[in-house]
Amino acid sequence: MIPVLQSFTKDQLFYAITSIRQYQNASVLHVVVDHEVLDEEEEPVIHTLMGGDFMLRVKDLAGTQYSCQNRGGGGFDGHTAFQFVITPPLPDKLEGIELHLFEEEKDDISFTCRF
Repeated sequence: MIPVLQSFTKDQLFYAITSIRQYQNASVLHVVVDHEVLDEEEEPVIHTLMGGDFMLRVKDLAGTQYSCQNRGGGGFDGHTAFQFVITPPLPDKLEGIELHLFEEEKDDISFTCRF
């Protein structure tokens, strides 16, 4: 497992890319989104603020073509976690890798990690 621990906050939500799990044929990137739940909320704010599907784009210095599939996830009470399967697998040393996480339906929710 490769710890990433990169985060940002947008519209009352805390987004974190926590880690990458390495396998022989793929890498799995773990993402969490948290929101403080208030007792009086009837509809969970986390689902209202997260409008669409998250996408991931990976770049490296060699120009490798990475496929990134959002494998879904789940959550409860202000916490959502999901994963991306990346093929081919990322290198164990992430120098020169750029991870760009963005939400398909909200142009203003975007985050890039550079290593």
